[in-house]
Amino acid sequence: DEVMGLAQQPDVICLTGDYISTVADDFDQSDYVRILRRLSAAAPTLAVLGNHDGGLWAGRHWGLPDTNLVRGLLDRGGVELLHNRPRTLDFARGRVQFAGVGDLWAKEVDPAAAFAGIQDAAEPIVVLAHNPDTKDELGERYPWHLMLSGHTHGGQVWIPGFGTPFAPVKDQRYVEGLKQWNGRWIQISLGVGVTVPIRLNCRPQVSIIDLVPPTAEV
Repeated sequence: DEVMGLAQQPDVICLTGDYISTVADDFDQSDYVRILRRLSAAAPTLAVLGNHDGGLWAGRHWGLPDTNLVRGLLDRGGVELLHNRPRTLDFARGRVQFAGVGDLWAKEVDPAAAFAGIQDAAEPIVVLAHNPDTKDELGERYPWHLMLSGHTHGGQVWIPGFGTPFAPVKDQRYVEGLKQWNGRWIQISLGVGVTVPIRLNCRPQVSIIDLVPPTAEV
């Protein structure tokens, strides 16, 4: 999947969490780091953490009680973790401001810290938030144009006539794809992983997004 994404020659790569589910004794960290380095060698690679990556939620659901292992993997892979902090990148066609927030289920969303110093809404502002329900934590108090999320895996199972009854979000309108919300946009990737080994009418996905300058109304 990373080969398909890199073939598009992206200017920046954004990873929106859940790099692990549970960790087996024979987990090959070096192989994982090698894959991450392929991404970071191709373009600046930014990341946020997901609920499975350790912490409050994971520790209560047979996962890691802290995020140290995942943070180490990302660091060794050359991936920049935006855990409740901003980052501005300059590209040939303009500047983009990024704000990464902690995971919602881990109760680590701190938008005030994530948006510290981000004020110019004339430039694109992209939020990285693992869970699309995070939009309700941000509300309209903070200036952002696009949120990149994962978490849902597209529901993994899409049933004609019923939709995605197993998607782990409160707001079932935001399970997959590019959606509008209060004059802003949210892109929810189907992702490439699973929580249980099944996908039905929901193929793995790497999303390619072309940014254009925000309009004056946003």
